[in-house]
Amino acid sequence: MTALLELSGITKTLKGQQAPRTILDGVDLTVDSGESVAILGRSGSGKSTLLSLIGLFDRPDSGRYLLGGRDISRVAERRAAGLRSAEFGFVFQRFFLLKHLTAAQNVAMALVNGQGWLPRRKRRARTLAALDQVGIAHLAKHRPARLSGGEQQRVAVARALVREPRLLLADEPTGALDTETGNLVIEVMRAATDRGCGLILVTHDWDHANKMQRVLRLSDGTLNPAIDTRGTPPQPEPEPDVAPAPVSGTESDGTGGPPSADRAGRGDAGLDGMFW
Repeated sequence: MTALLELSGITKTLKGQQAPRTILDGVDLTVDSGESVAILGRSGSGKSTLLSLIGLFDRPDSGRYLLGGRDISRVAERRAAGLRSAEFGFVFQRFFLLKHLTAAQNVAMALVNGQGWLPRRKRRARTLAALDQVGIAHLAKHRPARLSGGEQQRVAVARALVREPRLLLADEPTGALDTETGNLVIEVMRAATDRGCGLILVTHDWDHANKMQRVLRLSDGTLNPAIDTRGTPPQPEPEPDVAPAPVSGTESDGTGGPPSADRAGRGDAGLDGMFW
């Protein structure tokens, strides 16, 4: 059976004002449909860089990347954008919700960007189903300012799941949440694997990592099985490497980039018909 994702010999060197630093050095990773994988590693080890490469926000210096058996190692940016919309769901530590849209509109916007203009009835049905999956369908008409941090992250998870992605990429999705809400978010994402979605979770939390089918550690540029010592678990810190999230502002267009000017700059007029 063809693997959902296969990385072979992936390398990446970060170049900046200081001397170049090799952060990924021959990474190999295979993920099957319906499989969940956690990736641990110290801050700066390259976890977010690896997720950025998998999500096609960046490109490796060398190595091979197969998605569903197709080699996309050197795919053009226009094609990469299409694949991000069609194949991936993204969940970040920051929520990147459009503050002037309701929870339902934030979720439904992902359908507009990723799959064109679905009939309004289908958009509404899929949006409510996604919000129901994360337990907040009753908050569909609330804007982010009226939601707690945990509720906003659940909206972000619903936005990632509404397109029914083949692969869900989550970068420290529980870092800003309390324990109970964090556990709920992890369970919602893990449940997506029961429907055939692959899941790659970057986390510092051993308890969350151990809910995945495999736990790997990124160290010295390579991935290896992680050993749960539980002695002094690493604490979450900002990573200095490349991250796939937007680099400015607090909002997103639902696919990992900033909101487009022709949509996000409008007021509420017409938004029900456009997104919801």
